[in-house]
Amino acid sequence: MDKNDMEEKLKKELRNIRIQLSIKKKPLYSLKECLACYSKEKLIDIAYIHGIYQAYLQKKADIIRLLEEKLISNITNDSLFMSDLEREALAQIAIDACNETCIDTSIALQNIGYVYLFYNNDCFYPVLPVEIAEIFMTLYNEESNKEVVKRNNDIFRFSKALTEIYGVYEVDQLILIWNKYNGTKLEMTEAYEHMNTMSRLQMLYWWDEPYVVSAYFEDEDQYQDLLIDSSDRKYYIPTIDEINYYAENDFDEENIYYVKLQNYFTKRNQLDEVEIDDLMFSIQMSCVMDVPIKEILDEVINYGCSLDDLNDVNRLVNLIVEFTNNTRKWILKGHKPVELKRDDSLPTNKKYSNNIVPFPNNKVKK
Repeated sequence: MDKNDMEEKLKKELRNIRIQLSIKKKPLYSLKECLACYSKEKLIDIAYIHGIYQAYLQKKADIIRLLEEKLISNITNDSLFMSDLEREALAQIAIDACNETCIDTSIALQNIGYVYLFYNNDCFYPVLPVEIAEIFMTLYNEESNKEVVKRNNDIFRFSKALTEIYGVYEVDQLILIWNKYNGTKLEMTEAYEHMNTMSRLQMLYWWDEPYVVSAYFEDEDQYQDLLIDSSDRKYYIPTIDEINYYAENDFDEENIYYVKLQNYFTKRNQLDEVEIDDLMFSIQMSCVMDVPIKEILDEVINYGCSLDDLNDVNRLVNLIVEFTNNTRKWILKGHKPVELKRDDSLPTNKKYSNNIVPFPNNKVKK
């Protein structure tokens, strides 16, 4: 598949996703009408995000009424925590509901009830209900709000970066790192207010006071296991350059060992570009989560990469070992194994003691 075919395939997939997310009827513009287009289950999900925890006990009409009140009440505060891209998207949608360029930027805001995507006559219409639009545009044009928005965006950049580096961390760590690099100090009250709001407005992490938890973890039991396993570690202190990098990127794709492993798959010519990207994402996440090398190797093989002989296996294993040893691991609170002293290194997995990786005989070409 050449690059043009791949781009066309991705466009079609994106369009299908948009259609699945959309309300398939002519666009409506009042908040009550937009909410009424959703199923009761969808309304309950939105209500829960906004702190209406007993919505499942209510009739659909009552949930809509409660959400109308809550959304109109919350938009004033929430708009100050939205990213510049989201605020610009909402302003454009308020002016022109046919502006499809805003759809993807506003997708998180669709999940919490501020934006509604309609699909009619083969066209998409992102809608900001008139009640929300009126309040938002008044705030959007107020000069005094710009500094507040900038500070909130900057704090989010730090919290997003630390989530990528640590996986789970106490909000105290956010305060410590922020105050290390910023003159205007972050106090506990502001940090808690920030987390209470941002946990509703984005999908990268969630807030389980006092912990900021990556969305990778689905529940408390999962992240508590990580806290126990990493309890004897001190947090790695990232540089400001690392903060800025991880604020924009999920993984360190500039890591030379990442590049070497990626080039290995490219040169073997067994996977296309999209498949390699997917595989690298999966391997990166496995390394971050400290998955045993054998399991990563099995994952590569199951993805469709055949290995010719033992030398081929050893070459791949060496690349993976280099990569995982130079990856910031959540179990090490952001440290790379190579940064730690020998006697403070990563605990050996009992199942694969001494880092011996069994040869996958049934997967290797004869």
